[in-house]
Amino acid sequence: MDTNSWADRLGARMVRTDEATIRRYTANVSGLERVITAVLYPESSADVQALVRIANEVRLPLYPISTGCNWGLGSKLPVRDGAALVDLSRMDRIHEVNETHGYAVIEPGVTQRKLHERLQDAHSSYWLSVTGSGAETSILGNALDRGIAHHGPRAEQISGLEVVLGTSELIRTGSGHFPQSQTTYLYRHGIGPSLDGLFCQSNFGIVTRAAIRLMRRQPAQGVLGCAIAGEEELAALVDGVAALIRQGILDPCVHVSNRARARSVVGGMLAQRHADQEVRNILDAELRGAWSLSCPLSGTVAQVRLSFREARAALRKFGRVSLTTDRSFQVRRAWYRLLSFVPRFRRRAALLEAVEAFYHHSKGVPSDAALASIPWCLAASASGYTPGADLDATRCGTLFVLPILPLEGRAVREAMAMAHQATGKHGFIPYVTLNSASPESLEAVINIVFPRNDGSQVEKAHRCVDELVASYMQKGFILYRAGIQSMSSIVNADSPYWQLIARLKDVFDPNRIIAPGRYNLV
Repeated sequence: MDTNSWADRLGARMVRTDEATIRRYTANVSGLERVITAVLYPESSADVQALVRIANEVRLPLYPISTGCNWGLGSKLPVRDGAALVDLSRMDRIHEVNETHGYAVIEPGVTQRKLHERLQDAHSSYWLSVTGSGAETSILGNALDRGIAHHGPRAEQISGLEVVLGTSELIRTGSGHFPQSQTTYLYRHGIGPSLDGLFCQSNFGIVTRAAIRLMRRQPAQGVLGCAIAGEEELAALVDGVAALIRQGILDPCVHVSNRARARSVVGGMLAQRHADQEVRNILDAELRGAWSLSCPLSGTVAQVRLSFREARAALRKFGRVSLTTDRSFQVRRAWYRLLSFVPRFRRRAALLEAVEAFYHHSKGVPSDAALASIPWCLAASASGYTPGADLDATRCGTLFVLPILPLEGRAVREAMAMAHQATGKHGFIPYVTLNSASPESLEAVINIVFPRNDGSQVEKAHRCVDELVASYMQKGFILYRAGIQSMSSIVNADSPYWQLIARLKDVFDPNRIIAPGRYNLV
């Protein structure tokens, strides 16, 4: 189907095929290459149905993206060549914010920043659990790929999906298909087989609307912190945290970062205001721990104090345990300002300013703070990065490996040894954060960085990631989320499970129009 035909049938505003647009959409921080034929911009569910109908007629594959910020996992690119991208970013309406039950009904183009600002402007009693991946990232896009936000997995926080199937039919999940339903967004299963999970990490249809559950503001909130000095203590720390979660003292919202990750995210923020040597002096003096833990605490003042007291008693054998609150930030800032003539306190003042954005993540305030970590690792001046820029437009490169691990010190120790073995072999540093995925499991976020304008480094990075993915899968540390280049590592034509998924594809999308190869054999 030629350009004019697309524009005639969908309208010129909805279709772009020019070289500059194609180049912008195929640029990606992972150093991957794909061929796309067009970029389509629907503005409503009806538009999505129309373009799916046309794609069925001409047998053109469609690959939907929300805002295209899937950095390190493919960015905006399709799994296979030859698709037209369906950019849903113009579908950015917030249909409802429900203050009684604490949810927002949104479209895929709604970003973390947009919903946060809507809640702030309305003086809402609720806030959104955010990820650190950037303020302009899509909430639904992240949830549908089972992203994990600061306060837990997002896939468990969505309900009442509106979906355009590969047949162009529009369906609503839960009880949303009953016109009179009052509980579409309150009880996600509805009646009969529950379909919601079929549209997470799948290629059966295009989700055009859903509700996201919000967090209620509590009287008191803080962040528990603990740093351990040595790598050898990590397993014991993880087991200690697991015990606290099992006892109900901590919520399963724990985040543990290695020294490389902590230095990179803080260094990226410091570099925006301080000279390189000064940044490294601050990091060397103030961030010496091998691993650092953070966990949000909330409730009444008494509940937060009790949780902190119990957690501190269990964790202080590993290192200093702290509680950061709005009040403690204010007090420390005032003291550091008063003592700014002392170099040590000037360093701590700079560090406090750098970490404040990450503290506010625990309270639902999105930011781009963590994005600066990738170019900082390569030296921002060399990578062409400026704060707030699109990472895909820079010469920075990064790839992620995302296995799920049992919440056990033994498993974490083994997984980290495997990461160090693979990255060390190829000359990379593993940047690692371990996030709670459930009360019994952890998501390991492991990435490496490389200069994307160096072909040999790009090739080496992909070899490293391929080997690490293969070793994790063989060990039974299964990926919970995969980059487009790793789909063949998780699907298996001999598996009855993947054979069933392929048969379901024929039900929802018989012409195999939607995202061929995405979490599927077909």
